[in-house]
Amino acid sequence: MIHDDDANHDSSAEQSKTAVGSELAAGDEGGAGEEDGAGAELEGEAADSAEPADWVGDAGLSGEQVFAAESTPRLHWALMILGPIGLAAAILASLWSSSRFVQRSINLQVEARWQPGSPLGVRAQTLGPDLRPVDTQVAVSAALIDAAGQTHELGELAAVGEGLNQGTLTVPEGLAAGSGALRLNFLAPGLEPFEERLPVELGPRSPDASEGQQVIAKSMLQWADDTDPQPEGVRIDLRPEGRLLAGFDNRMFLRVTDPSGAPWRPDAGDADVQVRLISGEFGGERGSLDEPPVLYEGRVDSLGLASFSGVLSSDVVRFEVRLAGGSEGGSSEGEGEGKGAESGKEQKGATPEKVAEPEKGTEPDKGAAPDKGTEPDKGTEPDKGTEPDKGTEPDKGAEPEKGAAPDKGTEPVGGEVKGESARFGGPKRRLRFVSHAGTVRVHASTDLARPGEVVQVGIAAISARRPVFVDVHGPQGAWIDTFTPPLRMPQEREWTIPASFEVGGEAGGKAGTFVQFEAYQSVLRPEDSSAFARVQLVAPGSSSRDALGPLIHRQRAQLELPRVDRQFERERERAYLRAIEAALDAKQAAGPSEEELARARAFLIGSLEAVVYGPPQALSTRGREEQALAATKRRWTVAIRWFLLGGGGLFILLLGTMVWRNQKRLESQTNLALGLAGGDAPVDVALAEDQQLALIQARRQVLARGALTIALMVVALLLTVAMLESLVWEY
Repeated sequence: MIHDDDANHDSSAEQSKTAVGSELAAGDEGGAGEEDGAGAELEGEAADSAEPADWVGDAGLSGEQVFAAESTPRLHWALMILGPIGLAAAILASLWSSSRFVQRSINLQVEARWQPGSPLGVRAQTLGPDLRPVDTQVAVSAALIDAAGQTHELGELAAVGEGLNQGTLTVPEGLAAGSGALRLNFLAPGLEPFEERLPVELGPRSPDASEGQQVIAKSMLQWADDTDPQPEGVRIDLRPEGRLLAGFDNRMFLRVTDPSGAPWRPDAGDADVQVRLISGEFGGERGSLDEPPVLYEGRVDSLGLASFSGVLSSDVVRFEVRLAGGSEGGSSEGEGEGKGAESGKEQKGATPEKVAEPEKGTEPDKGAAPDKGTEPDKGTEPDKGTEPDKGTEPDKGAEPEKGAAPDKGTEPVGGEVKGESARFGGPKRRLRFVSHAGTVRVHASTDLARPGEVVQVGIAAISARRPVFVDVHGPQGAWIDTFTPPLRMPQEREWTIPASFEVGGEAGGKAGTFVQFEAYQSVLRPEDSSAFARVQLVAPGSSSRDALGPLIHRQRAQLELPRVDRQFERERERAYLRAIEAALDAKQAAGPSEEELARARAFLIGSLEAVVYGPPQALSTRGREEQALAATKRRWTVAIRWFLLGGGGLFILLLGTMVWRNQKRLESQTNLALGLAGGDAPVDVALAEDQQLALIQARRQVLARGALTIALMVVALLLTVAMLESLVWEY
């Protein structure tokens, strides 16, 4: 019995040890899984072995009291949830901040100085986020706040397009000089009402005219200029009226002077000239080197001037100007005297293509040669200036106003007729011109007017679908009016010159008083593409002869401006202007006729350099709006960066502290459960060593999993910051 009882007791003890070992092993694994969230079994001998360690059964404890009431701390759960939420919030806030853009901006064009009682033009353009006008009508009202703080309503600006308003305002009279402000109120569907203010100066305008902006052609075609140098003994110039524009009618002025600048007068015969088209398309003619069509044939006047006009249909055009006579010295200086013999004229008559074959111009029987059988009439009928097939174009190159004889317009272009060759066998020059980049032409009904008179203003444009904006600039260059609504093709409009304009005196000075019309289709800085027309103002009762003096003075004032013509001679220009003054001082009978004076005035006003004023750009809020938005984005970026780095660092520090404290707490509870806390352990030395080894392994595993979790959080935080820095935080 005793033996049986002992056996039963040993069996019960063995079962108890097995149960305790199983519970302890299960308790260790469950505790580690709950604390670290890994759910993995402990590595080591105690966890890997299916059988518990020897000391587990000898402990005499089940281990249930260690984990019976254990649960994951709420702060632990909160950190696991708040961490990803914080990262997501930072990313969303960054995306929202970077997606913000400028909703609208304003371009305002108006003069900075306002003269009481005077008109002025105003234009306001409302732009959307893409820098295009908003696709809606905008209501704009204007008011002036004077130096005393009083508000003067100026009315509303007319809507002339999508997001575009303009008009002519009249500054109230009696305002004290000083600083004021223009207030504009904007109201548009889809946009919040807003207000813009622009500082202005109140007071009389300066009598000094604005210099404007000289516009020089910047086309690469200008660098390939192959214009001939000036011939000896004479100077030949071709100049367009205003700027040469392809697609429009252009007037060309021909001027011939001697090297000193005096108008050209040949020693013998009339001052006849001929203009031929070498290349390009002009006046309905196509240029040719072999048979250049005649564009003008006539006589220059006593001032050395002639003019012709036509539509330019190519970007580049070349003219050849031929002078009458058979010598290179038909100038007033008497160079080349004796070279005007008839034989010399005949030798000079052939074009460059025919000079290489002198027998054509010297052998009268060339028509009998077998190889010239195609032109038998030239050798037998000298009175017929042309071949039968060429005589069908009698009007080619000879318009009625050009003054050419009817029989001259039918002569062959190649210069094969001896009479033609001899007549224009004098000096010649080829000139090359490049069209200016423009799409609009503006013209006035007159270039000379008086205050109170009406001027008819018309426009021509390549694109008839777009409106043409026409601005009026007064004597001082101020923007005093704008045609509202804008003109459309084909359309003309009358404009009355204000009677208050002062002609001469301080306002005009020696340079005279001018009104300039400027036309364009793009309202944003249109200076380079603006077309212009000038009208000279004279006092009532003044004659056209009196109007030439201010023009001459203005020409002298512009002589120092840069020129595209690389052969421009300033001293010769001064001499020519003195020659015109001398002609004006001559008696009426000996002086130039009214027709010549009108041509001279047109030449002087048309050959002035292209100086445009353009609508003054007073305010552009785009830069200001972009700077304000950039500052706002910068503040958001700094705040989000501090949130990620500061908050993330605090989160990692708190997480590390919790891992360490949790591990220490579990170790303390395990020691207490095993009876290792205080006093002697209820096990022998071998069991104590096994227990310590198991505890050390468990501590390492817990700390390793905690360190891995913290490292993953740090990497996620750094990657998030790097991604936002490189992809989102741009301002």
